[in-house]
Amino acid sequence: MALKENSFDVFARNFGYGYSRKAVISSVILALVIFFYIYSAGSHFGIEVDPLNHRYNYQITFSNYVIDKQSDQAIVAFGTVAWLALSSIGRTRIISSAIYGGITLASMLVYSALFDVVVLFSLPIIVSFFIIHKFLSRKILDASISLSANYAGLIVAVISVFSVIITLTPFFASQSKSGNANDYAFEIYILLSSSAPVLIFFFMISSPFKLFISKFRNGWNGKNTIPFLSINIINPKTKALLLLLIILMSAGMVLIPHQPAINSNNGQVGADTGYYVDRVNSIMKSNSTQDLFQQSFVKELSGDRPITLLFLTGIAEIIPTNLPYLMDHIPIVLAPLLVIAIFFLTKEITSNDTASMFAAFLTAVSFHELIGIYSGIYANWLALIIGYTTIVFLIRFLKEPRKLNLSLFSIFLIILLFSHVYTWTILSLVMGLFLLVLLRLNYYKKKSVFLLLAVLIFSVGIDYLRIIVTGYPGGVEKDLGLASGGGAGQQQLLMIWQNLMETTQNYSGGQFNNFIILTLGIFWVFRSNSREISSILLMVFLSVGILPLLFGNTVIQTRYLYDVPLQIPAAIMLAYMMKKHNGYSIVFPTLIWLFAMSIRSLSNFS
Repeated sequence: MALKENSFDVFARNFGYGYSRKAVISSVILALVIFFYIYSAGSHFGIEVDPLNHRYNYQITFSNYVIDKQSDQAIVAFGTVAWLALSSIGRTRIISSAIYGGITLASMLVYSALFDVVVLFSLPIIVSFFIIHKFLSRKILDASISLSANYAGLIVAVISVFSVIITLTPFFASQSKSGNANDYAFEIYILLSSSAPVLIFFFMISSPFKLFISKFRNGWNGKNTIPFLSINIINPKTKALLLLLIILMSAGMVLIPHQPAINSNNGQVGADTGYYVDRVNSIMKSNSTQDLFQQSFVKELSGDRPITLLFLTGIAEIIPTNLPYLMDHIPIVLAPLLVIAIFFLTKEITSNDTASMFAAFLTAVSFHELIGIYSGIYANWLALIIGYTTIVFLIRFLKEPRKLNLSLFSIFLIILLFSHVYTWTILSLVMGLFLLVLLRLNYYKKKSVFLLLAVLIFSVGIDYLRIIVTGYPGGVEKDLGLASGGGAGQQQLLMIWQNLMETTQNYSGGQFNNFIILTLGIFWVFRSNSREISSILLMVFLSVGILPLLFGNTVIQTRYLYDVPLQIPAAIMLAYMMKKHNGYSIVFPTLIWLFAMSIRSLSNFS
């Protein structure tokens, strides 16, 4: 009973208990001002957005309002006046509210364009007051940022739940009454996601910068440093139940694009599904075991993904049903497997169950899953599952240099090589650089690091042997061929913004434009301890992407970005936020928003 009371007390405090009535009112006003300001600013500047509608992204100019232009602007302007009057202290209250209020009234009566400017400056004025308040010895505000953030989170949670209701209503009603209702969560999401190219660029560039700045500032010695996340253990039964629910959720979400309510023609969802149907159908016609392996390892697709083809063929043999239908539903298997792989990878590098659970959830709503469903890129998807599992055993062998861990690392690495050669190339490069950094840091026994490097080199030798046997190019050669064929070079540097726009806003339904994950990742970069194993691994991941980012075209950028587990730094940041007294008031609305946007995207895949 005491635990429930304590939890209720925390909840009550996060939403105003113990604060003055004035502080609560001013915090509610600020949250509403931010909500209406997003619409006013976005519509004023006519920001280009690319919403997904029935599989296609349509570029439109954002011109939405919560009510209408005049009403939204009036709420922002007079809300700012009210906030200044309630939150300021002493003469600051009188002067600031009188000046801003007077300018607001004058601009409304005299010149509407001036009123637009006054509205646009409202939120920057509030932010500047908080900044000045922080650095002045004599305080000018009696306001709580955290309380305002909690109310903003509450607004996000409410509109996100409303978004889920709007999206799922057609599933349960022949005629949806909510068809004309504004989906505020989606509108704000696509508006803020227009910043994705900038966020990706900043995220990728800042990560190696942080790593090397930390080296020169603190040296390489990572011992006796304060960890970003402490070891956290969730009750095994609770952990198993939560993970099971996330797995079921990930599998259930796969079925959304196939529902008759949104896919009335029962059309193919995965863009590459037919591509795999043809390959599997060809392999199933093999006359002997030798012919089966000849088809898989040599003839089909130049032998660059035989394990994937055998995996899909095995499922087709076990479940004798319509092959196109079966292949289009393969994500039901792949989605839960990726959730499990990410959970154990996060657990291995952080030893934090909360971060691992968040990573599992974020994977279920991640661009990996959404792009995998939309594009039907099963080889990439399966290779990611195998590749992340390979890294799990790499870390385990570093911690516990046992033969079993080394054997499993070796086996999964070779399976990865034959699952999707492009993914093997990228992940092998990441693992190799990670091991070289660890060798320089002297974190683990050099013998263990050298053994792992030897296995990586051995896999390269196998790839070279395959070139000799089959006569087809290997993984490294294919990547170099992709780059030399015009996909990379100085000319792409001049087109970097155009490429990033195409990558984030149009590729596979624009699923790389998840500004929430990217923003959390950027916060993680600046808050994390860059000498921890988790930070080193993730920053090496991001560092490897600088060349594709700067000198690669959209194809190269997307191939690389799809392999990066961006949900892990985002999950670590969420776990860090949960440690704060008001953490869940921000974290859970964020998760609900992500879930709602994933449901919305999936409902437009047909």
